[in-house]
Amino acid sequence: MGNFIKLNIGTRLAAGFALTLMMTVIIATVGVWRLNQVAQETQIILAEPLAKERMIAEWYTQIFAAVRRTAAIVKSSDGSLTAYFKEDAAATGKLSADLVKKIEPLISGDEETALFKSVMEHRAAYSKARDGAITLPTADAALHVMHQEYAQSRLDDLVKGSIAARVARLLAQQLTLGINLDLSEAADTLQISKRGLQKALEREAVSFIQLQEEARLKLAHNLLRNSTRSLKYISATLGFRDQSSFHKASMRWFGMPPSQYRNHGA
Repeated sequence: MGNFIKLNIGTRLAAGFALTLMMTVIIATVGVWRLNQVAQETQIILAEPLAKERMIAEWYTQIFAAVRRTAAIVKSSDGSLTAYFKEDAAATGKLSADLVKKIEPLISGDEETALFKSVMEHRAAYSKARDGAITLPTADAALHVMHQEYAQSRLDDLVKGSIAARVARLLAQQLTLGINLDLSEAADTLQISKRGLQKALEREAVSFIQLQEEARLKLAHNLLRNSTRSLKYISATLGFRDQSSFHKASMRWFGMPPSQYRNHGA
């Protein structure tokens, strides 16, 4: 220290500047490293859900194509269509089966398990209806109209699913992008009138507000327990105007503040 004091003012200023510059570089380096770490953690967290979402979307595409093909066969009086589409049907069936094998191990939680089980039950019912739809018109033309109505009903149920499930998926997908849809926006996206969507949800004994609340709760849980995102970021992503509103919601959902809920799971 004594030697430092003996140095002239220019030398001391240069040394002080060099020290400040060195500290700035260290802080910047640590900051960049931390940002990369957060990015890697976020990528790991989202990798599996995104992969699952892509495969489910592909599975839906295959199902939709198969349903449209079956509907065309059922509605047509041309019995040769079954043989014409045989190879396409086999390829679609194989791809769907492969996707199911990949998706099933990624299913987690009681809700996803129950939903996957329900989908598989509908899939089995569809397969039965499809097989009957293809063979019955040629076996007995008198039953063709009745069978067509039944098959179309079953196919519509499979493709569209419940409106509540469709709304829940839409809200969850948009929330992850920081988009908090209201009823009108959700109705427009689903190509349903606002009043029609309300009535459809009422028939399923659920409200849009309930589905919105559930979507927020699930994403809040995932971000608090499985990411290092700041509470301010999470609050904004969930669509809250301020952190105070997020705090109140966390108390309602988890019975504790968001910071405590995050540490509670550590």
